[in-house]
Amino acid sequence: MIKLLLSNIQVMAKNRPAGYVDDIMKYSSEIITDDNNITFIYLSEASYEYLKHKYRSTYESPLSGVGSQLKNILSKMGIKASSTCPCNEYAKIMNNNGIEWCEQNIDTIIGWLRETAQKRHMPFIDYAAKIIVKRAIHNAKKFNQKG
Repeated sequence: MIKLLLSNIQVMAKNRPAGYVDDIMKYSSEIITDDNNITFIYLSEASYEYLKHKYRSTYESPLSGVGSQLKNILSKMGIKASSTCPCNEYAKIMNNNGIEWCEQNIDTIIGWLRETAQKRHMPFIDYAAKIIVKRAIHNAKKFNQKG
């Protein structure tokens, strides 16, 4: 099962064709709201792959974005996005929302990294993740100053 945050789906819907959220809701096997009022949607792997193929943007995020910079840093460490993780979608959210949003939402980004690391059975240290996210923000700022 693939677990997605409803709030992320709503953000991604801004860059997707009409019907995106409706399709996800239609194909979801379970919708859960936790104690913190955060809603998650569960999709089977087959539904996720179908919807990913149907809606995934062919637009590649610019290197100037924090998400792209974070992916670049992690890639150099040997950590790459897999077809079943939401990494590329998270990177697009960060790129679309901009540097300031990322600075204000470091804890959210660290949470995404932690959840993905746990799914991959990888060790995770919050402090190290924070340093990496701050480096990605710094790199995006530097890249944008050049451009």
